[in-house]
Amino acid sequence: MNNFTDSVRALLSAYVDVKQEQFDMAADLDLVYDIDSTEMTELAKKIELAFGIPVSKTQRQDWTTGQSISAFLAQQQR
Repeated sequence: MNNFTDSVRALLSAYVDVKQEQFDMAADLDLVYDIDSTEMTELAKKIELAFGIPVSKTQRQDWTTGQSISAFLAQQQR
């Protein structure tokens, strides 16, 4: 777990209207939480604003879980 995990969980759980403690960071965002590509674009904008890290369309294509988003953010901080 990296230092972005709790922040990403909070952002995603609010987006899908699920309690933070019930949000599964390992779950497939599309299959479990029904987040499609349009919604992923909206989420990417929220993440850019929240963390100050630009996100390209190519980069967000790898975002399949909350964990993958958190790992992306940790990698960008290096």
